[in-house]
Formats: sequence, structure tokens, C-alpha cells
Amino acid sequence: MYPVSDTLTIRSKHSFPKIHLQAADYMAGLPRTEEQKPSSEFDHALHRTSVIGAIMFSVATAEAAVNEVFVDAGEQIPRDPEGALDPEVLDSLAAKWRERRFPFRPMFEKVDEALAIAGAETLDRGRAPHQTAALVVKLRNALVHAEPVRTALWSDDNGLARDEQQLERILEGRFELNPHTGPSNPFFPDHCLSAGCARWAIQVILAYLDAFFDRLGMKPPYAPTQGGP
Repeated sequence: MYPVSDTLTIRSKHSFPKIHLQAADYMAGLPRTEEQKPSSEFDHALHRTSVIGAIMFSVATAEAAVNEVFVDAGEQIPRDPEGALDPEVLDSLAAKWRERRFPFRPMFEKVDEALAIAGAETLDRGRAPHQTAALVVKLRNALVHAEPVRTALWSDDNGLARDEQQLERILEGRFELNPHTGPSNPFFPDHCLSAGCARWAIQVILAYLDAFFDRLGMKPPYAPTQGGP
């Protein structure tokens, strides 16, 4: 005979991709409001922290969404019944997640692994949406792993100041800059951290995730659900 337990466990699941995306979207709206104010009313601290928050949470959305693919596979959860992955693919995804150190690998490597396991077309690293998503991650890393940046505000070598700012070379022209900073201020962080940058980061990350889930044939975990937020 098998032992009978009178214990009942009920678990609920919080989908952090949707939570992070909501946070990113909320924070991206704050700097736009600030930039529309006259300089005398402009709140530099609120503006900068909200832009940074939007960038951080946009990347967190992607990382949580990719992790969820592997974790849900281990629980055999088909997010979209009409486009559910084959059970063998789910088993392989779950086995990969159980490998030592795999959960700590970079997000882009996990994406490549998931697509390879599913037999889906990989995302070209030399083109958008991967290429632009990598720029958002690079910007996030510059903020998370920040080091003091000393920028030459003037030099008799015309190329010196520009060469000291790698982020300017790769991000210039991709979004509107912060209008409440002086022309002699460095690109990063003063000009770069703007409402345009915050919204760009979210749009780029969503384009990358949409392409990933489209190749998997799965509904993204941040997509609206009927009756839900």
C-alpha cells in the first residue's frame, strides 16, 4: 500500500517578464514628462534614475523571459496549447537547465541553445534584432558595472574626446538625447540617458524577444492574457 498524505499544497506562479516590462514601461514615461518642463523645473535626479530603471528592467524582462522557457519546460507547462513544443523538446530544455552552471550563462547563449534544441532558426548576431539588443545589454552593463569615466572636454587632438567614449560611437543617432544638458557635457551619461533612450531600450528588447518566441512558436510570457493585466 502507498502512504496517504493529508497535506495539500497550492502554488501560484509570478511571471516576472510581465512584471519587469510593466516596471520598464512605467519608468520610461517619467523622463518624457520631465524633458517637457522648462529647465528651471527639470528634476535631474528623477529623470536620470527613471531612465536607468527603464534600461535595467527592459533587460531584466528579456532575461526572465528566456529563463522561463527552460523552467516551464521542466514543469511541462505549454504556455500556448496551440503552439506547444514537442514533449521531447521540453525534456531537452529542462535537462539543459539542470546542467551545472547553465542557468548562469549569458542570456544570448541561452537563446541560441533554446533555438538549437527546438530545431528553430537562430538569430543572426550580425543583424537586428540581436545586434541592437546587444547594444541595450552593453548599455545596461555600463551602468551595472560602472567605472569612473573621465572624458576629455577639450583636446588639441580632435579625435581624442570621441575615441574615449565607445558608447557614443555605437549609440549615436539611435534615439533622441537629453535636451537638458550642456553641449560640452559627455555623451555618456549626460546626453545618452534620455526619455528617447528609455523607450528605445524597451522597443529593442521586445523586438528581440518577439523574434525569439516567434521562432519557438510560443506565446511570449509578457503578452496580455484574457482577463489579466
